[in-house]
Amino acid sequence: MSTRQQPPTTGLQGIAGFLKNLIVKESQALSESINRNLDSLDEDTHTADLEPNLKNDLAKILDTNHKLFIMLTYSPLLINPESYLALYEQLENPLDNALKTLLIRRLLFHRQYEKCWKICLETYTSLTDLEDFLDVAFQAFEENDNLAFGLLELLIASQTEEINPGFRNHIVDICSLKYKISKEWIQLNLSLWLELDNLQNIEDFSAFKASYNINDRNSQMLYLKKLFETIQHNSPNQQEIAHLIQEHGDITKYPGWLSVVGPQFAHSSNFPFLKEWKTPMIATALSKYVETLADSTNLNANDVVYLIRSNPNFDAYQTYQAYHKNGKKSNKYIINYLLSKLNEAGTIEQINSVLAEHFQVLDDSPLIKSISRVYVESHQNFASCFKQLNSLPQDRKEKLIPEFLDLAFSSPIPIHDVHKLIKQLHFSYNPKGIRNVLRKVANGEYPRDEQLHFYRLLASDDQLLSKQMVLELFRSMLLRSNIYEHTLIGDMFEKLLELTLRKEVILARSEGSNQKFHHDIQKLLFFATSKEKADFHNALRAFGQTISLMEAKNIATVIYSINERFQSGQFTFVTSVYGKDYIMNNLMLEVMRFVERSGDSTSGILKMRDIISTLNDSNSQKEALATAQSSLFKLMIKDDPTKAVKLLQLYQTTKAKLSGKITFMILGILTSPKLDINQKIQFFKSFLDKLKEYGYNYRIRQVIIHQVMKVLRDDKLKLSHDSKIWLFGILQEVKGTKRVVEKLIKQKRKAQNSRASN
Repeated sequence: MSTRQQPPTTGLQGIAGFLKNLIVKESQALSESINRNLDSLDEDTHTADLEPNLKNDLAKILDTNHKLFIMLTYSPLLINPESYLALYEQLENPLDNALKTLLIRRLLFHRQYEKCWKICLETYTSLTDLEDFLDVAFQAFEENDNLAFGLLELLIASQTEEINPGFRNHIVDICSLKYKISKEWIQLNLSLWLELDNLQNIEDFSAFKASYNINDRNSQMLYLKKLFETIQHNSPNQQEIAHLIQEHGDITKYPGWLSVVGPQFAHSSNFPFLKEWKTPMIATALSKYVETLADSTNLNANDVVYLIRSNPNFDAYQTYQAYHKNGKKSNKYIINYLLSKLNEAGTIEQINSVLAEHFQVLDDSPLIKSISRVYVESHQNFASCFKQLNSLPQDRKEKLIPEFLDLAFSSPIPIHDVHKLIKQLHFSYNPKGIRNVLRKVANGEYPRDEQLHFYRLLASDDQLLSKQMVLELFRSMLLRSNIYEHTLIGDMFEKLLELTLRKEVILARSEGSNQKFHHDIQKLLFFATSKEKADFHNALRAFGQTISLMEAKNIATVIYSINERFQSGQFTFVTSVYGKDYIMNNLMLEVMRFVERSGDSTSGILKMRDIISTLNDSNSQKEALATAQSSLFKLMIKDDPTKAVKLLQLYQTTKAKLSGKITFMILGILTSPKLDINQKIQFFKSFLDKLKEYGYNYRIRQVIIHQVMKVLRDDKLKLSHDSKIWLFGILQEVKGTKRVVEKLIKQKRKAQNSRASN
């Protein structure tokens, strides 16, 4: 049934009454709507100065209790205490004890003592509850480094009409019995405060002081607090403030004194996210005076915030010293704020002292700016800073180091200093950082001769060199800096070999062995472990990939530089011609393999032809040229298998030029994507027949056997019966493969028997 009100059907009086009621109800609705909007406006006013992330979090939440909970999880330094109270007043459900305790602790931090008593009276119902409240207060005062004045301020705030004398007596009793605070001391200070509260002007205070002994920290605090409240509208200057405090100099030794005696103002206890705020002149004068105290004062977090908010031109390092020296745990937000100021105007020594003490709690931005300044201005200190940077969690370290390098290289850095930076990155096992620095050197504005000097520095630094480092240097020098200095290339290449096959270690294993070798490289590889051999070939592969990315003329330059090193007499890694040829051929194979992979067949063939042409032009090593030609033939046949026989015909009168390339030609057939597996076998068979027909003397190499074995293993289901029979026949003809063939035959028979039994 509809609940909508229906107008009466008869009578003018009824209609008039209906309209009157309707107007009243609409007016009430409009009034409630206006009130709701005003409430919303008040709430927006209290949240306007909140930290942006917190404001976004609160905007997603409808429940007021949940909003207050989220706000309480943030540091109180970021929250205006009025924002807590605004949400507290709007609560629809009572707070649980844990949340209420957290709210009280936050208000105690902001020295909102009257509000704390208000919550206590509203929610605590027994003496046990009161004792719990005071426990929370004492713990908060200790954590906030405000024991000296916090309790007395809390007791003074209890002297209101809302708190009856009996309740106040209970407060005093608990403080006396549980915390051993003299009742006489409490009464004496409360009486002093009441007397001070009656004073009207500075003359009254002078007269009072003449008749009252103001000589301990509490009486000094009460006196100065009330005095500054009274005279704040007179706008006393810094000299007048100094004179008044100097008469009570002991008070400045106690953390919390500044925020207690100084008049409170909006945001005097938190960092507002506002561009402007108003500060009483007396607060500014008071904070400026603090800077003259140097080492004779101690500050807590409330004091530091008060000073920052009332004196925009405060001395960041002096403030840090006064705050940090009291030995309490420092607040993260304060330390980051002070360091940000030191980054703008502090000295390296000041920045380093903060970094040394608080490295783990620093935010990314001030931390990176600090380390960048230290790096640019003081490398000795930078070493310790960078060591700490590397102690951070891996995910944060990976984020911060690139940011640091960007800042560090935003202005010119001497090349020898970059060398020092590389060493720091190396000793901290940070290859990504090293690559980043090398890119910045290569892509920066360093002259070519400076870059060449830089690479020579690194290549001659035995503390730095590793296989990976040499490869990184090659990539940077050859691909980015485009530096092709023959001697340096040859020297670095030999070091790469020495770092992968350590001759002294490997040859020591050969002692006592009667094994004979024709060539030194054979002996090295024989006694090397599987891992050492793999490292050796992987290094050649990685360097070959780097070379393959260059233009053909530059590839020829690198090959020429290595060959020049081979022939110079300085190359001692191996001395036999066979050993040098073995290294060069393997390197060239890797270069051509990556050229083949880098694009389509046409572009690969064109680049290989250019490489061969430049090798001819540079009169480089003939073995490298032969390997390059072999790779070209392989790729040509892989792209068009019919060219295999055409090449045999073309070289029929100069067979010696082709004989070393026949194996590559067969590999081109067996790996061609243009043929299916049985067509490959047919082309292979036909090619061997043509070799005999044209009079070529060729013996199947081991690499071909491996490729045949791969076919039998991977594609045996696709092979025709004739293809299998022919391949088995080829294997049986090759020396050393009989055992492999027998194993394959057994596996085949076993599979056939298994199918038959099923």
